[in-house]
Order: sequence, then C-alpha cells, then structure tokens
Amino acid sequence: MSTNIVILQGALGADAEVKTMPKGGFVMNLRIPTSESWVKDGVKQERTDWHNCTQFFREEPKIAPYLTKGKAIIVTGKLRNESYEKDGEKKY
Repeated sequence: MSTNIVILQGALGADAEVKTMPKGGFVMNLRIPTSESWVKDGVKQERTDWHNCTQFFREEPKIAPYLTKGKAIIVTGKLRNESYEKDGEKKY
C-alpha cells in the first residue's frame, strides 16, 4: 500500500495542455487551485495554492477537450515536488 496519496478537488485554472513526447506518448498538464479561508481578528483571510498536475499517456488523451478552465475536477495521485534553476534562481 502506498503512503503517498493525494486527492485534489477544485476547478481547473486553465484548459488542459497536451504535448507530444519526443520518443512517443503524450503528457497532459493541469493547473488546479485550492483555496481556504478563515477569519482572524474579525477580518476574512484567504489563501490559494496552485498545483501543477502531470499525467503521461501512451495514446492521445481523449478526455483533454473536456477539461476546460473552470471545470470542477477531482484528481488522485502521488505528490512530488521538483525544482530547477532559472537565471540563477531556484524554482519549484
């Protein structure tokens, strides 16, 4: 049993993006915002986190045209953060 399980529920922040891989296959990227709100000292506070989700396919995903901005979605998968350097600055 895997201990790295994540369930995200939200509305897509952009249309699904599908790209062809150099050695064949496809990759689909989704951007999903999740928000939370609370009241502190009588003032409503809100925070939104953006999640970049990636899924790989052997064939072009037929679901991609239906995954449009604002569409409600639930995604289950593994959580993994990646980092890279751009212009000498580390990004995640």
